Amino acid sequence: ALIDKTFMYQARVWFTKKTESLCASCSRGCNVELTVHENEIKRMTPRPNADVNQYWMCDEGRLNHKYAGSNRRLLKAAGSAREIAASGRKLPFAGVISTASTIEEMWLFRQLMTALGAIAAGFLTLERGEPRQFPGGFVIEKDKTPNRAYAEKLWGREAVAAGVAPVVAGLGSGELRGLLVLNAIPDALMPPELVDAARRAEFLALGDILQNPMAAFAHVVLPGDDTAAIRDAPQPGSVFWDV
Repeated sequence: ALIDKTFMYQARVWFTKKTESLCASCSRGCNVELTVHENEIKRMTPRPNADVNQYWMCDEGRLNHKYAGSNRRLLKAAGSAREIAASGRKLPFAGVISTASTIEEMWLFRQLMTALGAIAAGFLTLERGEPRQFPGGFVIEKDKTPNRAYAEKLWGREAVAAGVAPVVAGLGSGELRGLLVLNAIPDALMPPELVDAARRAEFLALGDILQNPMAAFAHVVLPGDDTAAIRDAPQPGSVFWDV
């Protein structure tokens, strides 16, 4: 009853390395400790913080690390925007970002949308159930992304609550013809209406962690959370950013 079965027989504890971190499986931000062996996360355990999670973490957060070593990880940047860049056309642009992105990513995304003259922004969020508070004070939040509050600070609560609807409408009417989607929610199900609408875009760039249906037809694919991807990704001044 006291043994983590997902860690059982995986590695000798004295051969592992431990790193302090934060759980990003909901907006609570539980303090955690990662147990790593041969560059693979073997388990996540709670790290005491009296003001946030006391000595606890939920089962969902404890087990939500398998995606990091998934064989569905996007590991290499692909695609090109050279043809559109060479044409000199300026596409009416929109962007979609997830509220699991870091606050730095959100701020930079807003700057990029301003530079591109984007006329719409959409948001990928994830809520499940209702908040659960236990007798000792520990809380499991229904918001399963860590940074929705910052997105609401940048764009407003109503804009975030609208989700991807403005972008879907703009692509459907033809008002929008270029789209950038940045998702950091592990194994998120892309809204079907967004996937269908994105097929109409003349240019689609996707940044994500795992393979998803949109990656199959995106013009540019940028892997998320991977050092090789960062090294290989287009840099400012390249044809991607010039679009």
